[in-house]
Amino acid sequence: MISYGLIFKLFLIALYIPFFIRRIKRHDTAVQCIASLLFCAYLISIIGIVFFPIMFEVAIPTFTFKSAINIIPFKTILEIQRNLSFSTFSKQVFGNVILFIPFGFFIPLVNEKAQKISYIITISFLASLGIELVQLVIDIITQHLNRIVDIDDIILNVFGAIIGFGLLKLTKMVLNKLDCNILDF
Repeated sequence: MISYGLIFKLFLIALYIPFFIRRIKRHDTAVQCIASLLFCAYLISIIGIVFFPIMFEVAIPTFTFKSAINIIPFKTILEIQRNLSFSTFSKQVFGNVILFIPFGFFIPLVNEKAQKISYIITISFLASLGIELVQLVIDIITQHLNRIVDIDDIILNVFGAIIGFGLLKLTKMVLNKLDCNILDF
C-alpha cells in the first residue's frame, strides 16, 4: 500500500525536475545546482515531518478552533517546560529550531536576492506561517487534531533560520580566509 505522503513527495520531485534543468541551462554554478537539489530534498523532508501522517479515522467531537490554535507567544514552551519531561521539552523546542536551520542556510545559496538577514527573517516567517496554516486547514478538513497551530513554532522556526543564515555566513568567512571561494557566485 502506498501512502498519500509518498505520492505527494514523488509529485513534488516530478515538479522539481524542470526547475533543476532550467538551473543547469542557465549555467548556474555547481554549488548552486547542488544546493538547489539539497534544498529540494530538505523541503520534501519538511513536508513529510510537518504534514504527515494525517489522521482521517475518527473525528474528534470536541474539535474546536480554540483547541487547535495558540497565538500567545511562549505559552506552549512554558507549559511544556513546567508540565512535561525534559526530553519532550527538548524535542519541541530544539526540534523546531533545528528544523529550519537548513532553510536559513540554503535560501541564500539558491536565491541570489536572499543575502540579507531581513530577507531570511521574512521568508522563514512566511514559510513557517504557511506550514501552520496548512496544518490548521488539515485539522479543519479532517475534524481531527493532527497538529496544533502554534505561534511558538513560528518563533522557533525563524530563530532556526537565523542560525542557519549565520552558519552560512560563518562558512563563507572561513572559506574566504582559506582562499576557497566556492560559495561566492
